Amino acid sequence: LVLDAPLFHQRLEVLRAETEWKGTAGVWRVLEARLFLKDGIPTVAAPGARSEGPG
Repeated sequence: LVLDAPLFHQRLEVLRAETEWKGTAGVWRVLEARLFLKDGIPTVAAPGARSEGPG
């Protein structure tokens, strides 16, 4: 997961996340996040927007 990089117009800020471990393998599941323009102004995201990862 890349939160910010020089070529991005916006950066990602993780608001809530949880970890899940199964032995030595783990998943960091992002529950809530928002995008920020590089000048610090938050962009509007759809309420309840979700991204499903592996699992």
